[in-house]
Amino acid sequence: MFRSVATLSAMLFSVLAVAFFAVPNVVTAAWGLMLAGDAAFMGQRLAAAFAGFAVMLFLVRDAPPSPARRALASGVATALLLVAGVGVLGMAQGVVGGGILLAIAVELVIAMALILTGRATV
Repeated sequence: MFRSVATLSAMLFSVLAVAFFAVPNVVTAAWGLMLAGDAAFMGQRLAAAFAGFAVMLFLVRDAPPSPARRALASGVATALLLVAGVGVLGMAQGVVGGGILLAIAVELVIAMALILTGRATV
């Protein structure tokens, strides 16, 4: 199960990395947020983090259960939970619109899947 979660997550992070690097406004437009100047630059920096997550998850997908696999899954899950929290806060503050809810839901699902499968011993 971890292999499937890691592979699908790596694919999603890869798509997000390309999108945030090449056309960050296309991604954020659904949230009611248009990036310009400094904010667009920060979106591109986020793309680098997404690319790193994609590589880590892709390379660890076949690893047997271990403290290292658990640490990697927990680290990515923590980042996703924090990003989801920032999304909820942004929506509560009126910075982003309801379109962010899909992103938040995906982030929470992936985080929980990584936590549950990353710690599995079988």
